Amino acid sequence: LEKPTGAMPKGGTGFGVLIFLTMGVFTLTYITLNKSRKINDEITQIYNPSVTVLEGLNLQIVRSKMLISNWVFIQRSDDHEEKMLLRNLVDKEYPEKKKQILQLAIKWKKEETDLALEIFNDINTLFINYQDIMEQLNSFQAYEESMVMFMVRPMVEGGEIDMQCNRIFQKLGKLITIQQQNTYKVSYEMIKSFDDLQFVVRNLGMALLAGSIVIAMLTVRTIVKPVQEVKAMLLRLGKGII
Repeated sequence: LEKPTGAMPKGGTGFGVLIFLTMGVFTLTYITLNKSRKINDEITQIYNPSVTVLEGLNLQIVRSKMLISNWVFIQRSDDHEEKMLLRNLVDKEYPEKKKQILQLAIKWKKEETDLALEIFNDINTLFINYQDIMEQLNSFQAYEESMVMFMVRPMVEGGEIDMQCNRIFQKLGKLITIQQQNTYKVSYEMIKSFDDLQFVVRNLGMALLAGSIVIAMLTVRTIVKPVQEVKAMLLRLGKGII
């Protein structure tokens, strides 16, 4: 009767290994899902909105450049629709877009935030030049003054405004690319974490199956077989065989 008692820890060890492997799968799954949820939040709340709002700012600068060119080259009244659009862009649309970017930039890296601040400074300088043109060409009579046109036209014909816009476009393109790369990077990390989880779960599943078979065999050896021996012993005792 001592044999079964001595062999029982083998079965206990097997069950312990099974429990350990199962807990390992659950723990790894929990960690991976939490990590993936965090990455998904970064994509949906930071990187994708950042790309969208930066592309919107880029479009605003493109529109503003077109509108200021029309302001200079097309003689219109001061209350013309296109002139009102430019004023609205400078006074309302751009400040709102800037506010959105600054809210997102709180979670950016320092170099990304610094680049955004450089862009804002360039845009402020650009809009100061816009304001100068808008003040000089504020009536039909102003378009007839050759000195005014002589000073204003070169600014939008390959001059200062063109150079400022190109500089802004270049920096905005760089910042947009950075945010897109951030999205790709964290997306790759999320996919990789799921691949790792799939690999581990598959292998641990096979290990659990193999472990279950081994434990079943150990159970037979440590419990069933000794019971059968005891049963046989009792039968022999019942027949008078000591």
